[in-house]
Amino acid sequence: MSYGFNSALMDALSYSLHFSDYTTASDQSFHFFRDIPQSKWYLLQKRVHKIRAKQKKNHKQYKDPGKFYQHNYPAEFTCPHEERVGGAKGAGGKWLCNPQNIERTSEARLNSQGNGCIVYTSSASTNAFQFEIELLKIIPSCEIHVFSPTAPDVSPIPSQVNYHPWGFRASSNNGNVDKARFKTLIETTELLGHEGYTIDLLSLDAQGLEFDIVHDLLLGDYLQNAPIFMQMLIQVHGAPAKATSFFLAIQDHGYITFHKSPGDAGTGIEQDYGFLKLSKEFFNV
Repeated sequence: MSYGFNSALMDALSYSLHFSDYTTASDQSFHFFRDIPQSKWYLLQKRVHKIRAKQKKNHKQYKDPGKFYQHNYPAEFTCPHEERVGGAKGAGGKWLCNPQNIERTSEARLNSQGNGCIVYTSSASTNAFQFEIELLKIIPSCEIHVFSPTAPDVSPIPSQVNYHPWGFRASSNNGNVDKARFKTLIETTELLGHEGYTIDLLSLDAQGLEFDIVHDLLLGDYLQNAPIFMQMLIQVHGAPAKATSFFLAIQDHGYITFHKSPGDAGTGIEQDYGFLKLSKEFFNV
């Protein structure tokens, strides 16, 4: 009687076990992460759960923005290949979670009858499109839209960049606002034909208005014509009382914080945050 192993069967079993080991991370990240084994993914889940429990228990209000954000809202998740895009120093650079994965994930979505890769960036100054130009080197097939009420710093505008001469405003702000220079996200997506689209990346510097605009960023979970943002890079300014509701809203809509650092000024008044959307199953530890 032979007790030899069927090599083809063993190879198939080994492949199946290897594949299943990465399935949890892939499924719970909308297929953004395909190289994190289940054991490491579970540790990341536990870390997020632990930090958020501590936030609820030990939350403190500081006048100093640097202390406020350092104590209450640190980075809670580690991206395996986080990368600064747009220059190592000075204005224009942003920290992204695994930027090489953006194009691949969007291509899979497109093959499933979804939209292709789309990036939104919005700030008071375009900084000569440093970030967008460098980003296109990594994800060249992505459609990049820049929104700014301030005229571009350079001319001509790079050919791959779609520039729009308005910034974002909160839909709750219907008062004395120039609606030609500031539009809501819903108004923007309607103008561009992006209703209900998945936006792979949003970079937002709203000079303090982010605490009001955040509610518009999350409408995709409720409204079919609103966009869903998979990765958000947001600069926060100061530490107003509504900063806490800003972070709670983002957390409640399935985002983890993968990056936190002082803004380019280095004073602590501005903080750069990176958020990534995960499925609700990730938070069921």
